[in-house]
Amino acid sequence: MFVEKSDLQRAGDLLRQFESQRDRRRADLDNAPAIKSECEECGVTSEFPASQDGTTQNCPKCNAFMDVGTFDWPDDFDFGDADEEPEQELSADDALDAASRLHQLGDWNEAIQAYQQIKARWPEHATYTANCIAQIQQKIDAATGG
Repeated sequence: MFVEKSDLQRAGDLLRQFESQRDRRRADLDNAPAIKSECEECGVTSEFPASQDGTTQNCPKCNAFMDVGTFDWPDDFDFGDADEEPEQELSADDALDAASRLHQLGDWNEAIQAYQQIKARWPEHATYTANCIAQIQQKIDAATGG
C-alpha cells in the first residue's frame, strides 16, 4: 500500500487500530467452543474451530465439501434467481463424433437420425454424412438379410 508522506502518521494509526481489532477478534474466537457440523454426504459429525464458522471445509471422513456452522442471512436478503447455464453450441465436429459413436455402438437407427440432422444443419458435410448413412444402411440390410 502506498500513502502520501503527509498521510503517513494517520495511515500508521489506522493500521495499528486494525491490527488491534483483528487480534481481539482472534482471541475471542480462540476462546470460543468448537463448532460441530454434520456432513451432508456421509452423515459424520465433526468438530471445527470457531474461527471456521460460516465457511466451507472438507469433511475429515469423506473429503466432501461441507458447511461449517451457520450463517444468519437477513430475513429480507434477496438471493436473486439462479443463473441459467448457457447452452453450449454444438459444433459439426462434435455432432459427427457423437453420430460416429452411435454407429460404432451398433445404434444404427439413432446414428442415421444423427447424420440426417447433421446433413440438414451443416450442408457442407452432406456428402460425408450421406456416405455414412449408406454404409450404415448396408450393415442393416446385411444383418436383416435384405
